[in-house]
Amino acid sequence: MPPFIVAPKGAHDMLIRAMCKVQQDHPFFSYILMHFKVTAKLDNTIRTAGVDKSGNFFYDEKFIISLTPDELRGLLVHEVMHLAKGDFFRIGNREKFIWNIASDMVINYIIKQEGFKLPTCVINPDAAGNITIGGKSYNVAKKTTEDVYDELIANAQKIQLQLGSGNGSGAGNNSDQDSGHGGFDQHLEDNTESSQAAATESKWKKITIEAATNARARGKMPGCAESFVDKLLNPTIDWRSRLQKFITSEIPTDYCNRMPGRKFYGTGVWFPRVLRENLEVFVSVDASGSTSGDRKFFISEVAAILGAYQQIHARLIFWDYVVKEANDHEMTRDNRDTLTELKIVDCDGGTRMSSYADYCEEKDYKCRLHLIFSDGYIEQTPKVPDGHILFILSKNGTDEIVKNYGSVCWITDCDEN
Repeated sequence: MPPFIVAPKGAHDMLIRAMCKVQQDHPFFSYILMHFKVTAKLDNTIRTAGVDKSGNFFYDEKFIISLTPDELRGLLVHEVMHLAKGDFFRIGNREKFIWNIASDMVINYIIKQEGFKLPTCVINPDAAGNITIGGKSYNVAKKTTEDVYDELIANAQKIQLQLGSGNGSGAGNNSDQDSGHGGFDQHLEDNTESSQAAATESKWKKITIEAATNARARGKMPGCAESFVDKLLNPTIDWRSRLQKFITSEIPTDYCNRMPGRKFYGTGVWFPRVLRENLEVFVSVDASGSTSGDRKFFISEVAAILGAYQQIHARLIFWDYVVKEANDHEMTRDNRDTLTELKIVDCDGGTRMSSYADYCEEKDYKCRLHLIFSDGYIEQTPKVPDGHILFILSKNGTDEIVKNYGSVCWITDCDEN
C-alpha cells in the first residue's frame, strides 16, 4: 500500500478499505492509484481532497469521514482519471479555472457511466450527460475536455460568479490550488519544473498503459478507458506535418550549375542550386450534408496549403453523390484569396466517395497526392483514385472504412496538445 503520514484512524482506515475494494473490483484504476503518494493534510490548506500532477494525493480527515464507502471509491477513481486522461498536461494557455470545471464535468460523467457514485457536487452531470452551470445548460456526453472548455469559456464570467465563491463541498481558494469551484476535489499545483513536465507526463502515460495491460489480463478493462488508452498506444501525428513531409519529398528537383546555391558562398565552394518544380495536388472535399459544419475549416486549410508552398498547384473538387464540373477548380498560391468566394453547386445530398474517383477517371486526371477532407461516413466499398491518398477527417468523423484505402489523420491531431 502507499505510504501514509499518521492521520486520525477513521479517515486512514476508510481510505485503506476503499483502496482495497477498488483493487479487488477495478484493477485499471487500482494500478494507477497504487502509484499515488497519499498524505493527510492537517493544516487546513486542503478542505476536501485533491491530486497534483506528480501523484501526490492530499485529503482532509473530516471530509473523508463525511463520505460513504461508495462515494469514497468514486472520489479515488475521479482523482485517478485526472492523471490517466492527462488533463493536467493539456491545459496549455487555457484559462485554468474553466479548464478544471470542464475536466470535472467530463470525468464525473464518465465514471458515473461506469457505475461509481460521487460525493454531492454541483459539477455532477445526469445520466444523459446534461448539467446546468452559470444559467446555461450543457451536455458532456461523448465530448473531450477541450470540447467542453470551448463551450464553457464563452460563459466564463457567470460560471465564475456561481462556482468561484466556494459553493458545494469544495471550499477555500489560494494561488496554488483551485478548490472553490463547487466540486468535491481540489485541483492542485506542485513545484514540478517545466523542464520536468514532459518526463512527468511520460511517466503517467506509461503507468496508464501498464494499468490497461493488467486490467485486460484480468478481463476487467473499463470501457471508459479504451479510447484514451488507444490514443496512448497509437499516438496521432499533426496532419500538417505529415503533409509537409510528403510534399517536400515529392516535389520534383533538378540542379543547375549556372546559379550556385547562396547558402554555400561562405565556404568558398560553389554547389549547384536546387531547382524545385511544381507539384500538383488534388484536394477533394466531401460536400455531403453531414459535413456542412466543417467546410469553412476545410477551405481555410486549403488556403494555408497554397500559401505555404509556392510550388503547389491544387485542383479543388467538391463532391457528394456525384461531381459536377462546376465544382472543379484550379487553385494556386496566387488565386488562393478567391477560395472564400467559391460557390458549391448543388451539393448537400448523399455521400458517395466513388464519384470523385469516377470523375478523375472520366477527365483522365493523374495525380500523385490526393488530400480528401471528409467525415468518413461513406459507402462500404468506395472506389479511390490512383496515387497516395491522405484522408483528413473532421473531429467527429470515423475512420472505420477509409483507413483501408489510405493514410488517415484527424483535424484534432493539431488541436488537443
